Amino acid sequence: MIRKVISTDRAPTPGAHFSQGIVFNNVLYTAGQIGQNLEGEMQQDSIESEVDQIMRNLSEVAAAAGTSLDKTLKTTIFITELEYFRPVNDAYKKFLQISPPARSTVVVKDLAKGARVEIEAIIAID
Repeated sequence: MIRKVISTDRAPTPGAHFSQGIVFNNVLYTAGQIGQNLEGEMQQDSIESEVDQIMRNLSEVAAAAGTSLDKTLKTTIFITELEYFRPVNDAYKKFLQISPPARSTVVVKDLAKGARVEIEAIIAID
């Protein structure tokens, strides 16, 4: 059983002491992603643009591990307001349309960098 750190310059680099992802037993565990682009800017024109950036970030981490979002087993979504549930869900499902993964959505007080949404994923690797 080998534990492998996943790192890619195609997704924002962590600003704290954690990895973008860890692969263990053919499963990728991603760190939570916020709507930050490669330049470190938050994509907050709309809640949908924030989710779009998050999902693109997760897709890049998945690709670096040799997998894709299509193999997502479970996601956890953190939102700062319950009113974001529906628009986040609508934006999120564009990326995971076929056999959606298991999911939890949690309302939290605050997220890093003023983010309104954060998403982490558990993704299978063939």
